[in-house]
Amino acid sequence: MKRFLTGAACALLAVAAGSAAGVTPPNYDRQAMRAPAPGAAMARAAERRLARTSQRSPAGGEGRFLWADATSPALPMSPMLDAARPEAAARNALTAAAPHLGLRPDTVAGAELMELHDLGHGPVIARFGQKYQGIEVFGRELKVLMDRNLRPVAYAGGFEPLNGAAAFAEGAPSAAYSAAATYTPEMAVGRALNDLSRSSTQPGLRQIGDSPHPASVWYADRGALIPAWKFSVRASQVDGAGILTYGYVVSARDGEVLLRKNLTADAAFTYRVYADASSPFLPFDGPLGNARMPFAGATPADEPARVAVSASSVTLQSGPISTMDPWLPLAATTTKGNNVDAYSDRNAPDGIGGDERAPLTSSQDFSYASTADLDPSGETARRAGIVNLFYLDNYLHDFWYDHGMNEAAG
Repeated sequence: MKRFLTGAACALLAVAAGSAAGVTPPNYDRQAMRAPAPGAAMARAAERRLARTSQRSPAGGEGRFLWADATSPALPMSPMLDAARPEAAARNALTAAAPHLGLRPDTVAGAELMELHDLGHGPVIARFGQKYQGIEVFGRELKVLMDRNLRPVAYAGGFEPLNGAAAFAEGAPSAAYSAAATYTPEMAVGRALNDLSRSSTQPGLRQIGDSPHPASVWYADRGALIPAWKFSVRASQVDGAGILTYGYVVSARDGEVLLRKNLTADAAFTYRVYADASSPFLPFDGPLGNARMPFAGATPADEPARVAVSASSVTLQSGPISTMDPWLPLAATTTKGNNVDAYSDRNAPDGIGGDERAPLTSSQDFSYASTADLDPSGETARRAGIVNLFYLDNYLHDFWYDHGMNEAAG
């Protein structure tokens, strides 16, 4: 099954072209292909001296996790409305942490609140996007994790550290974006189509649907800001064959392709699991649902009724992760994937040996019936448990990955 992806990656744009018989262009990101900037290792060493845990990827400010100072004060009392306090507390914490994050105060001051995650219990997470001269710095986000008292706990992600004129070492003027952008949106769209045309066995592409609406962004690369366009356009070959969906960021200075990302999901699998039936498909606490969470007035002697909930059929490629990395390859037949290897572990020694993974019940489908409180040793119940374990672990992996628990953070 093929479907269009949703989420942060699709906020980019969609460029469609290609042929089933042609070569699918690989993903490309200019900054990922570049060698680390001179002195990057020394900079990272200095950052580690500034905090208990602080790491940054060589490519820029996108990969960092930093614990907050345990003595950081909460937001001072004020007549501020309750609804405004989480954002104010997050900005206050971000400003205080700016030196440890390698950021200037004006960089933090220009941050835009993109999302405030607060379920009424558990942590409060504020997600900020970076802007420069009022324009988005593509792909640069910082998350502030706070406790229920709005005291900072940790910071994840990163902004591009800008240092005045040095930010434009790539040649873009330090004036307004419009002065730096000499490559028009129409030229950028044409550049993207030309880039994809090499996958076609038939020459020429035709646009499908409405004309694209490119958006202005800065593309950050090793401390330099490059004016760029991100846009949405659909196209096919003149013969109408094979449509592929790609994300593009194209330089507004000279038409260089800065980023190309395939946004088409070729393999989404179905899981029968204890989770919400609608997006974002959050896992339940267990087979009894979420109703048995601790509640005021409960005592150890209380025995609330055990009422099972129904499992849901969830079809997806990945969880809440901006990279959209799939849990399973297209050819997968069991619960052994890219992040998780789920199996029964019933036989000695510990670890996979004579144990079983849950196999597919049908093509790209793991649908095993399960009922709470019944004998879990039967084959169907056992495999249903493995599928639920696979789903839960993958979902948690994707959630925490985008909150800073990634390779760059160690």
